[in-house]
Amino acid sequence: MHSDNNASNLLFNRVVSVAETDSIVASILPDRGFRLMYNEYEMLQDKSLSYKNVSSPLAYALMIDKLFTDSLMPHSMQAFVKQAMYNCETGMGRIAAPLADIPGVAFAYRTGSGYVNPQGEIIAVNDGGYVTLPSGQSYSIAVFVKDFAGTQDEAESVIAKISELVYNRLSELK
Repeated sequence: MHSDNNASNLLFNRVVSVAETDSIVASILPDRGFRLMYNEYEMLQDKSLSYKNVSSPLAYALMIDKLFTDSLMPHSMQAFVKQAMYNCETGMGRIAAPLADIPGVAFAYRTGSGYVNPQGEIIAVNDGGYVTLPSGQSYSIAVFVKDFAGTQDEAESVIAKISELVYNRLSELK
């Protein structure tokens, strides 16, 4: 809930390898723009490797949607992952920012943040999750910012604005 980098390194070191994880995701989302090749420790040592681990926003949103609407794993494990996403405390200035004070909105999410490349750009500022509206309708959302030349706060503001636009539009459609 506090660090995507530490959690993924623990996962890859103790539970399932990077290659096995990539294979599992590929079985759930075949041909959907996802590839995992390196763990966080490897990318910390050579930041250029960050560009080899890829997911499109669509692939991420589809995975989140499947997590919340399909049975991907035993119920207790899936419930644990969902609850961890509801309890996430990172990136509150991103997708969560415009949703936080809206009564009846529930948001489960997971952020991702990258390193700074040699050009001084933030390689990745990402967020994605599952939003449930007061009406009971739900949607998945993923917003990825790549090679951002501004500050972390500015990138998060871009994500928050997109989240606000999506929420406002979908709220109108109910």
